[in-house]
Amino acid sequence: MKKILSLSIILTFAILFTGCFNPVFNDIRKEVKLNDASVVGSVSHMARVSYNDKEYLFAATGVLYFSQINAGTENSDWYLCNISNFSTVKYDAINRVYSGEKILQVAADSNNVYILTEKYISEDEIQVSGRKLYQTAIAKALSKGSQTWEEISVSGKYPKVIFCTNEEGGSTEAYVTYTNGSTRNLSYNSDAGNDYFGAAKFNGSRVFHSTSAITTNKDGTVLYKSSESYGEIDYVDKNGNPGTTNLELKAKVLSLALCGNELIVGTSQGIKKIRLDANGVPTAVVHWSTNAEAAISKVYEVKCLISVNSALSDTEGCIYAGVDFTGTGGTFKNICLWSYEPSRGNWNRE
Repeated sequence: MKKILSLSIILTFAILFTGCFNPVFNDIRKEVKLNDASVVGSVSHMARVSYNDKEYLFAATGVLYFSQINAGTENSDWYLCNISNFSTVKYDAINRVYSGEKILQVAADSNNVYILTEKYISEDEIQVSGRKLYQTAIAKALSKGSQTWEEISVSGKYPKVIFCTNEEGGSTEAYVTYTNGSTRNLSYNSDAGNDYFGAAKFNGSRVFHSTSAITTNKDGTVLYKSSESYGEIDYVDKNGNPGTTNLELKAKVLSLALCGNELIVGTSQGIKKIRLDANGVPTAVVHWSTNAEAAISKVYEVKCLISVNSALSDTEGCIYAGVDFTGTGGTFKNICLWSYEPSRGNWNRE
């Protein structure tokens, strides 16, 4: 009887001990106290700019935020751009009427910041007056006072999306795609092709893509973009060899960011990480050592990603992620800008 009792106690302790290492216990161990978000709402687009040897990040959530960002250190405070051209979108719940304009997207180049807005009228008619494109100089966009932006209009053309290459080092270029399918380079006022939604610098040239899920490293020696195959990624490795992953992410690829030998993937079901080999070839989906999977779980989608320094791993550099609902089970407090900061050691609301 004593032997049976002793064996039972040993087995109980063994089960408890090993149980602490299953995913549930891992997530519990990784839980952290979450900040109240400064950048509130669904972050649809982000744009990075360099100005006076400092780097800044703009985030569009219906309004426009900006902050100085630093590679490897905690970022500064976030500020709201006070744009005087229009009132930001508001909703009268009693009369079921919208007023003002919503900032849908933001892009930037070496000189200017661009925003795409849409005027809200009522619950049933959101895109009544169409979309408008504005620009202003970086210095003015970074000012904390009232800002007047210049509207960019082209006769017979209506803007659909804007995007930029978000390059490290400040040589970013910005583009607009119109409803007729034509894409134009805003930085050089020249035609750029047809119906593009994203771009990146690769081997000294701009590569365009049909979605915004495209990224490269600082030197432009590797390239990653969402594939036509669901849940997969097309790539070109450091030797110039193209390929397509066969990793079965089982979710739509919405955004990409490079962190050293890891590719961060924003999907329609949370945030994922892929290990890269020495040549930059994606090899396997791997678990995070941080709280990323617990914080940005499969009930959320990650619309956009920015890795401040693509040479640093996901625990060494700053990463920003725009998060929105993808289904049920989430919380409104988590619909905001998230970030990983090495000084903090975890993912948290910005």
